Amino acid sequence: MAIIGDEAAAARADAGVVPLSGFVQFDEPNLATGGKAFLPDGEVSRFKQIGDLDPAVLWITNLGSADEPLRRRRNFRCSAFVGPSAQEIARDLGLDVQPDGRLSDGAAAHVAGVLDRALRAAASAYGQGSAYRWVHGLKGDYLYQDIGKGLPRGPLSGVESFPSQRDVLTSAYQARAIPQWGDWPLGPGTRFVTLRFNRMAYARQMLQMQFPVGKNWVNVQGTAGVPVLEEMLARPCLVRADAALREGCDDPSPVTLAALGFEGGRNARRRGWFSQPELASLSEFMEIQADGFLVDEDGTRPLPSRALLPDALIERAERSLSYAFGLVAHCHWLALATARHVADRDVTQADVWSIWLRAMDRALMHELALRAHKDGLHVESFGEGSIVLRLQDGDLQRAQRFWELEGFQYPVGGPGQAQ
Repeated sequence: MAIIGDEAAAARADAGVVPLSGFVQFDEPNLATGGKAFLPDGEVSRFKQIGDLDPAVLWITNLGSADEPLRRRRNFRCSAFVGPSAQEIARDLGLDVQPDGRLSDGAAAHVAGVLDRALRAAASAYGQGSAYRWVHGLKGDYLYQDIGKGLPRGPLSGVESFPSQRDVLTSAYQARAIPQWGDWPLGPGTRFVTLRFNRMAYARQMLQMQFPVGKNWVNVQGTAGVPVLEEMLARPCLVRADAALREGCDDPSPVTLAALGFEGGRNARRRGWFSQPELASLSEFMEIQADGFLVDEDGTRPLPSRALLPDALIERAERSLSYAFGLVAHCHWLALATARHVADRDVTQADVWSIWLRAMDRALMHELALRAHKDGLHVESFGEGSIVLRLQDGDLQRAQRFWELEGFQYPVGGPGQAQ
C-alpha cells in the first residue's frame, strides 16, 4: 500500500530525499515578507511571501526570537535556534558575511546544510524513531530548551532549609562575563571576532567535572572577620561575601571585574552569593570578606550518566570534529547550564548544576581573557568556551598568534585570515 500524506513526508525527510530544515533570509527582517530560501542540497529560491515556503520544512530564519512572524508560524525559528546565530556559524566557518550581517548566497546555502545536519544529529541523539516527527514536535524558541526537557535537573533541595533559597541561587548564577570599558569608539576598520574552542570537546570537558551532591548543606553564619575562606574554598560551597579588588592587585582590568559580575569601575564592590569555583579562581585578585557559607557535607560527585552527552553524539571519534555535532553538544551544555523557566510562571530558576557549570566555564575563560588582555587585545566578552575580541586592522596579527597559542578551533584559519 502506498504511503501518503504526512507519513510520506516523514519517510522522505527521514531518508534524506527531501530536506528536514532550511535557512530563510528575509529581504527586510522587520517586514518578514519576501526573501530567499536556502536548502541543504544547495538549492536557492526566491519567495514573495511566507506562504510560498514549504510547511514540511523547519525554517531557521534571520529573525530574532521575539519577532512577530515567528509567533504565527510553527515551522519558523529564530537565527540563534541552535545556539549561535546563522551569522556566527558563517563567521566560525570562514564564510562571507556582509557588513549589514546578511550572508552571501553561497554562505547561506552552506549554513543551511550545517543546520540540517545538526538537527538530524539531535534527532538521532534525543528522538525516537522519525527525525521528521521529532523536529516538527519541537516547541521551544531554542533547541536547548527541548533537549533540556529530557535531561535530569540539578538539585534545588540543597538550600531549601535556607530561608531565601531562590535568592541565594539567583545571586550565585551568572550567565556570561561582559567587561564594562566605558566609552570606546569603534572607529574605521573595527571588527568583532569570536575565538572559540571545539564545542564538542569543551562540552565534554565541562560535563566531566565534579559537582556538589546537593542534598545536605550546612548553613554557617557569623564568620565575618574570621579567616576561614581558604578552608571553605577547598569544599563545595556557596559563599555570602563582600568582594572588592585586592589592594595593589596587578590586574585592575574590567576583565576580572566582569568575571565576578561587576558592572562599574575599578573600585566597585559587589555583595552577594558566590560559588566555590569562581572564588577559588579569582581570590588572588579580589579581597573577599565572607560572612556566611552554605557547605555541602556530602562533597562532590560526577553528573549522572543521563546528564552526560548521549552516545549517539560521541560514540564515533570523527564526530568530535564535526561542526554540526558540536552545535548539538553545545545545546546539551546550555540545557544544563541555563536557568530554566518555572512551569506556568514567568520566572527562571537556577539550580546547583547550572551555577557550577557557569562558574567553572567563567573561571576557565577568565584565565584566557586575562592573557588576551595582557597581550594588548580588547576583550569584549567571554564565556561558553569563547572569547569575543574587538579588533582594529593593526590587531589581527597579534590576535592570530593568540588564537594559535591557545588552541582555538574557530574561526577556521584564525582571525588573521580576515586581512
